[in-house]
Amino acid sequence: MNFILNIIISSARDASAPVLTIYPGAVATGMGGAFTAFSDDMSAIYYNPAGLANFKNISLFGWQHSNWLLGLIPDAYFEFGSFNYPTQKGIIGIGLTYLTIGEVEISDEAGNTYKFTPYDVVLSLGFGTEIQKDLKIGGSIKYFYSFLIPEQVLRQVFGVEGKGTAQVPAIDVGLLYKFQNFNFGASLLNIGPNLKYSGSETGEPLPITLRLGIGYYKEIGNVSFRTAGDVVKVLVNIIQDYNDSGLVWVVNEAFKHVGIELGIAKLIFLRFGYFHDYYGDRMGPTFGIGARYKGLRIDVSDDRMIYRFNKEGDSKPNIRFQLSYETERKIIKDTIPKFIVEVFDSSNNLINNFDVEIYDSSWNSIISKVKGSNGKAIVEMPFGIYGIKILSRDYFENRDKIVFNKNAQKFKYILKQKGRAYISINIIDSLRNRPAYARISIDTLEMDTNTINLEIPEGTYALRISSIEYEDYYNIFEFKADSNYNLNIYLKPKLAYINLKLNKIAKVEIYKDGEILNSFEDSTKLIKLPVGNYKFLIIAQNYPKMEINYKIEEIKDTTLNINLVEYNQVFQFSSIDELKAFINQFPEENFLIEYYNTKTLQEIEQLKGRHEVKFRKSKENKIIVSFKNQKGG
Repeated sequence: MNFILNIIISSARDASAPVLTIYPGAVATGMGGAFTAFSDDMSAIYYNPAGLANFKNISLFGWQHSNWLLGLIPDAYFEFGSFNYPTQKGIIGIGLTYLTIGEVEISDEAGNTYKFTPYDVVLSLGFGTEIQKDLKIGGSIKYFYSFLIPEQVLRQVFGVEGKGTAQVPAIDVGLLYKFQNFNFGASLLNIGPNLKYSGSETGEPLPITLRLGIGYYKEIGNVSFRTAGDVVKVLVNIIQDYNDSGLVWVVNEAFKHVGIELGIAKLIFLRFGYFHDYYGDRMGPTFGIGARYKGLRIDVSDDRMIYRFNKEGDSKPNIRFQLSYETERKIIKDTIPKFIVEVFDSSNNLINNFDVEIYDSSWNSIISKVKGSNGKAIVEMPFGIYGIKILSRDYFENRDKIVFNKNAQKFKYILKQKGRAYISINIIDSLRNRPAYARISIDTLEMDTNTINLEIPEGTYALRISSIEYEDYYNIFEFKADSNYNLNIYLKPKLAYINLKLNKIAKVEIYKDGEILNSFEDSTKLIKLPVGNYKFLIIAQNYPKMEINYKIEEIKDTTLNINLVEYNQVFQFSSIDELKAFINQFPEENFLIEYYNTKTLQEIEQLKGRHEVKFRKSKENKIIVSFKNQKGG
């Protein structure tokens, strides 16, 4: 039987168990086999086990029958059945495939005649679930059994010792993703060990198959439309095929499928498809029709036109008849016992907000936490012995051990109210000794301010104060009832204050590590900067651009006076260091430098090139500098 089927299924030529590559289902085959991205009927467990997750809250049973390939094997028939059952975690699916080529008659040399019926059976058990919205995964395990020839016939006719049977397990995995009206699907099928018949010394690989599919679905009034495309590749010997024949051959060998379905009022469905197997010479259209009434569906398909023997000879139908029935099943959730916790104050008034924490009986680990309101909390727990804590901001904790059983469904607790502590918090800048604004976080309060007065229940609290201008503050305080606390919190600044003063309005840009930090136009400005090295670029119209390097080594307040010079000014310096410090402030300008003492000759001569340098003989030790050109800011 393997030899006959391998003639038809080209890509199974290097693999065993060709029954695993026969497409079941009249819906799928009516659409040319393009079904990986939908997998939403009784054949889902075959095409993509993630499609089982499509049947949430739905039980489905289906059966398909086909007198398979009548034009080639008159007595062959192909059966496929499935059953899907939803659970809380996902959907369980069962699939059964049966294929036979009918009765075979063989004679030995003595004229003895033997009749037997070869068959293949595949039993699948799968599970699919939705792991997040629009994303489904699934998998299945399958058991393949093949009866090829009786042991007696092998021995009498072929002289071979063995049983002529084979069996092997395999697994399938898949996923589905939906995005708006588009579906995407992928599955990897028939992953398992080699198949070896008992009469054979060598094994053959299973047809490990990769399916990739995309689909689109749209409803307009009572008309539904969907289309799909699949690429299916049997991966057996793919590396060898690539090395021997190249990528084009590998791609051409893959099966290509396209299909469309038109639905009318969700009652009648018309299907058309096209199947393309280049090297297997299986190419042609497929057709299908279906009808649905409530949960009952009847579907029929015919793919005879894809086979050459039907095109060239007497065409025989290759019809799949499919009957399925689905019914909604309400998932019964596991019921967990519940008990009620009621909480009151000492005046028997209901406490509004509180938490209930449930621990194991040894108080080693917390099991559950429930919020309560209006004096009541409902806790779901199995019957047993537990530790319980009742916590509320304004009341002391209550701790108890309870026995929860059918006779104890309600537990009542009275909490003692905490005393009040009165607190004043003042935030102070430790450098400037003045109020500092920051974010205060204590208890349930979070506020941006520099001073606050509050009243809170007695207890232990964490005080956090944070600001971009100051180092964070954190401390733990124990506040007692009926006590007053005045907390002066001194924050250490992270920013130095620079009072920048210019002799005229100019544009100022502040840089650090080549990146601009701030830009403004003014004659005076308070600048806040952390420790670091900075460059100030000062630009004023008709004035030379000035660059000043400024280093902040510690956090303190300073004043930076900057005088913008004019082009017509002449400057006199007594040392070369003063000269260099001055001209470095104007990197875009050229200067005329006149010096009057040969002691500085060597260092000043090094400035030639960009600047014009002149020597004038004199006893005076001075350097005269003026702007040579006027580029302007």
